[in-house]
Amino acid sequence: MITSKIWPAIFFGSEKNSLLVLKKIATLPYLKIVAVVTPPPQPQGRKKIITPTPVHAWAQKQSIKVFSPSSITCLLY
Repeated sequence: MITSKIWPAIFFGSEKNSLLVLKKIATLPYLKIVAVVTPPPQPQGRKKIITPTPVHAWAQKQSIKVFSPSSITCLLY
């Protein structure tokens, strides 16, 4: 598919499998990931360290906007 237009895209996901898909989508020449929506950081492990999702961490490294709503339904209204 040859196109000169670059389409903005928002990605919804959180886990490692989602990150694999996001990385693949980010390489497409006709899409630009402008934001990701992922759950807020949660306590992880025995010490309950607040940890962002893999998608959140990767997006921050790429300087992509991250939205972490407490509920996905708040985005629908």
